[in-house]
Amino acid sequence: MPRDLDVARAALADCGIADLAERRVDSLSGGQRQRVAIARCLAQEPRLILADEPVSNLDPARAAEILTLLTGAARARGATVLFSSHQPDLARRFADRIVGMRDGRIAFDVAVGDLSDVATADLYRETGALPDIGLRAVT
Repeated sequence: MPRDLDVARAALADCGIADLAERRVDSLSGGQRQRVAIARCLAQEPRLILADEPVSNLDPARAAEILTLLTGAARARGATVLFSSHQPDLARRFADRIVGMRDGRIAFDVAVGDLSDVATADLYRETGALPDIGLRAVT
């Protein structure tokens, strides 16, 4: 159990919320709660982190902050992050590889540097909706 506490404290510190360890989650702001969720995940010491739309309810600046935190902490621990997003710009910024999905099928699977604006635009046009873009940040 002492090791579990050490791991949890390290995860809180890595998420910049060590000072909130004694507070109830329902007393925290939305951004603090997001960091708590990431710390809880990291404290489990996963090798793979699956995140479904982890920043969908955040403004662009906060979304970038949270993705920086999530991918950086995972990379430091030797974990892989796989997350879904409807935001191609964030995908380009935080992923090494992007998988575009349409109707439950892979439309493309490319290294981030190979993703063209045309491929992204085609995905938007053909479905009439936002694309599901799976992101994989590889450590």
